[in-house]
Amino acid sequence: MNGEPRRPDESARELERLRRRVAELEARDRDPDLADAGEMFRRLVENSLGLMCVHDLDGNLLFVNAAAAQTLGFRPEDGVGWNLRRFLSPSVESEFDAYLARIRAHGVDSGLMRLVAKDGTERVWSYRNVLHEEPGIPPRVLGHAQDVTDRVRAEHALKESERRFRSLTAALVGQWTAEVQASNARAQEEMRERARIEVEGARTRRVYLPAVEDVSAGFGAAGPASDVETVLLVEDETEVRELIRDILESHGYGVVEVGDPRAALAWVERGSAPIHLVLTDVQMLGMSGPVLVDRIAAARPGVKALYVSGHSAEALGRQGVLEAGAAFVEKPFTVTALLGKIREVLGR
Repeated sequence: MNGEPRRPDESARELERLRRRVAELEARDRDPDLADAGEMFRRLVENSLGLMCVHDLDGNLLFVNAAAAQTLGFRPEDGVGWNLRRFLSPSVESEFDAYLARIRAHGVDSGLMRLVAKDGTERVWSYRNVLHEEPGIPPRVLGHAQDVTDRVRAEHALKESERRFRSLTAALVGQWTAEVQASNARAQEEMRERARIEVEGARTRRVYLPAVEDVSAGFGAAGPASDVETVLLVEDETEVRELIRDILESHGYGVVEVGDPRAALAWVERGSAPIHLVLTDVQMLGMSGPVLVDRIAAARPGVKALYVSGHSAEALGRQGVLEAGAAFVEKPFTVTALLGKIREVLGR
C-alpha cells in the first residue's frame, strides 16, 4: 500500500496463503457436506436476531449481519470497511483503545457498548466478543451482542422514580417533624404559664393544669369528631399513599385509602358514607384522576377534588390530562402546602 516492493519472504507467505485458500475452496466443492454446512452457517448468521459482526484488531468491520446493521440504520453491505469508532457514542469513544487492548491480551471481552444510530439516537449493546486466530490469516474479532436499550432505559427510569420518591419522602417527613416539634414547643410554654395560677384552700394547696389544646389547630384541622371531614385518598404508590394518610389522620381528617381508581369506584358504590374530598393522583394505570372524579361525581354530586402529580400543572394541561383551574399540588410538596390546599378546596 506504500509502493515499496515486497520482500521475498512476504511474497512467499502471501503465495502460500493463496494456495491454502484455493485448496480449501476446491475441497469444499468436492465435499457436498462441507458446502451445505457452509451455506447453512451463512444463512444462520445473516438471519439471526442476534447482533453479529467481524472486525480486525484496528476495529475495521469485515462483516456485519442484517440485525446489527438495521438497529443502527444502515445496510449490511454499507458497513463493511467502516471502523467501529464511527458508531461509538462520544461518551465511550475514548474507551475503544482499551477494549482492543483487552481483546489482544485476553482473547475475549464483554460488557456494554454505547453506539449512535444513523438517526442520532443512542443504542446500548450488551456484547461478548472473542479473538479468532488461525495460521496464515490475520487475527479477527468475532462479535456477538444484544440490543438492551429498552432494558437500560427502564432500569434508569426506575432508579429515577426511586430517587424522586426518596426526595419526596425526606421532604415531607422533615417538614412534618419540624412543624410537630414547633407545635409541641407552642403547647409546653402555655402549660408552664397556666401552672403558675394557684388557688389556696384552707388546708390544701391546689394547682390546676388545663388540658393541652389540639396542637394541630394552626394547620387547619377538621374540627370535632362529630364533624370529621372524610378524604377519599387514591394513590397507586403504596409508600406515598401511607405517608399522606398518616399526615391527614394526624390533623383530624377521616381517610379512606385505596390503591387504584377501580377500587375507589367500588367503595363509592358499596356505601353511602359521606365523601368531602377526593385526593387523587392525576396519572394512574387504567384511569386518570379527572376521569375518576367525574365518575364519582355522578354518584355523589358536588364532591370536591384535589389532584397531585410529579408533573407540573402546565405539562399536564398541554397533555390534555388536567383542566385549567383544577385544584392541584405538585410533588414533592410540604405538609403545610398540602393541608393549606385542602382547606382552600373545602372552603374552611
